[in-house]
Amino acid sequence: MESIDYRYRYVAAMIAAGMLVGVLWGGLLPAPAQAQDDPRYEVFLGYSYLDAKPDGDIDSFGMHGAHLEVFFPVTRRFGPVLDLSGHVGTADAPPNVFQVSEIEISQFAITTGLRTNGFQWNRLRGAVRALVGISRGSVSSDLARDLWVEETAFAAAFGGSIMLDLSDRIALRLIQPNFFLTTFGDDTQLSKRYSAGLVVRITP
Repeated sequence: MESIDYRYRYVAAMIAAGMLVGVLWGGLLPAPAQAQDDPRYEVFLGYSYLDAKPDGDIDSFGMHGAHLEVFFPVTRRFGPVLDLSGHVGTADAPPNVFQVSEIEISQFAITTGLRTNGFQWNRLRGAVRALVGISRGSVSSDLARDLWVEETAFAAAFGGSIMLDLSDRIALRLIQPNFFLTTFGDDTQLSKRYSAGLVVRITP
């Protein structure tokens, strides 16, 4: 569908622009001298895939999008995070009076919680996080303008991540697998979210 294809291009452009800014910030600006154990903010931006598992009459389906996370360190190993993600996709429609066979689904989530940095081996670092917040979802179809549903629900994410340090300022988040829970309608949906992208560290 044209609208979904447009959203894919828009998301890809946002990710590319954010990564370019991050590389320029981390690679061109001089890094201030600091102790190795000093805490630093971390900003992550990357691609995200949501393996959505809705209950009810809609089969499971994949959604593509972007993922932004900001880490506010209390210590170098521990602190709160602010997490934003957005995904769009299409799915086979359940039986309906509009005779629509495919629907467009979008979902935006904002969550916050705590992150703990775990193991470190050479340039690899691991972390785990637990987040809670809200998610806004919508269902629509170009073929039936009356078929439009929006809802806000509780959201939670639990999981970890593995990061590869490229320099003191820049790292690649190789994978961030999370269980992603939402409560749309009268059901609970337990999906899986996979993200990867660029991390930029900023000295407070």
